[in-house]
Amino acid sequence: MRTYFTQVDKPKNLIFGPMRYWIIIWWALACVGASAQKTVGLEPVSISRPLMVEHLVDSLTVYTPQGNKKTVKAINSDNIPLNEFIPVQRGDNLLFINYIGGHVLEWNNDTIRRIDYSYDHRNQLNSAIFQRNDTIFRFGGYGFFESRNFFTYFDYKTKEWNAYKTNEGPEPPGLSGVKYFVDAEGFYLLGGNTIDPHDKFLNHPNPEIWYFSFVTKTWTLKGAFSVLTKLEGKTNDFQLGNQLFFFRTDSMYSFDVVNGQVVKYPTSSAYNSINYNQPVFLKGKSIKFSITANNNNTLELLYEQNLESALENPVLIENTYSNSSTYWFAGGLALVLSVVLLVWWVSQRKKVPLLSVDDALLYFNKKSIPLTPEEVGFMQLFLQQVEVEVSDLLEVLQETKVVYSQKMRIKEEIIQGLNNKLYLLTGTKEFEIVSKKSKADKRMKVYRLKKKE
Repeated sequence: MRTYFTQVDKPKNLIFGPMRYWIIIWWALACVGASAQKTVGLEPVSISRPLMVEHLVDSLTVYTPQGNKKTVKAINSDNIPLNEFIPVQRGDNLLFINYIGGHVLEWNNDTIRRIDYSYDHRNQLNSAIFQRNDTIFRFGGYGFFESRNFFTYFDYKTKEWNAYKTNEGPEPPGLSGVKYFVDAEGFYLLGGNTIDPHDKFLNHPNPEIWYFSFVTKTWTLKGAFSVLTKLEGKTNDFQLGNQLFFFRTDSMYSFDVVNGQVVKYPTSSAYNSINYNQPVFLKGKSIKFSITANNNNTLELLYEQNLESALENPVLIENTYSNSSTYWFAGGLALVLSVVLLVWWVSQRKKVPLLSVDDALLYFNKKSIPLTPEEVGFMQLFLQQVEVEVSDLLEVLQETKVVYSQKMRIKEEIIQGLNNKLYLLTGTKEFEIVSKKSKADKRMKVYRLKKKE
């Protein structure tokens, strides 16, 4: 078993890397009455985010937002790996939702088995997954060079995913990786990323804030961020009252969904080492979150902070809600300017053939070269993302039964082999895979293609 947090007084070494979606799969936070959310075997949750679950060979340990846990027997009858599934409580059992899309597993009567009749369509990566009443919803997500702007829900009777019907009106763009807030009547989305309509390998941060009413089934544009940019959903985002709390660099922020105010709270050295892929636990008047405690990011501690002191001396950053007519005028002007700049950019840009890849071949200018399955996985990442983290590359090697240091060596060998094949295929080093220091963490490297087209 891989454990992703420890008690404060008993730190232990933890190895992070390729399996970051495995055991720390998003935590549960009830939007209304967080104390009402307990664990499996108790009353249904009316509104919730996904749960945090640890998986052993024949058992599951489910954690509440307060950090309490309950272990239950769980036999994986279909032997389906749970590393790509996000658990959500449904009544007194658990559903495991494929984070990319499609398959659904259910824990019931001590057994985990697949229950859906859908297929592994893999087109809802980084969608927002939440439960409303007894229904599992997802919004947005990325796949096949497009991002979605609609809800899907899992029909428990037919065991299939269906599109949720909405009424006519304005609607958000296709988005993935949004921050979100769910209340009794609606769904707020903040930030996330859109796909460039003219270059599917580029994405842009979304500044807009949208609200969907499940009562009227309509979308409303509430406003936009002007100070905070590049907001993306993180596992350690948490709801408290009418506010969504989140961390950036050395500070904690909150967004009030009622009035649209963004507030920044005092800095803390602990925030610099926070692990964004682990949950925040609320216990009494304190919050607990995971921090890395050494330079190798291998030692993790559960840090406790008094919530009242953390929220002292707030500073108003911006008011995001604005008059709709003013906003639409500004948005229209920005759109016109964007079109002008885009036309100029296209006119100045040199056209070159596209790189593409399937499950066995890499293509360039009507030529192709065979790839190994691992090389295919790497190239898909390089073609889909502007920058690729080491952990994403190592995920491709998750089935390789070797230690971490060996995987790092294999990674470099694969990249070297790909660079050789790219040179043979294109006749130039302009498409070479290169590395640089991460802007988020100078100790880490990221990889990218010099050119994607």
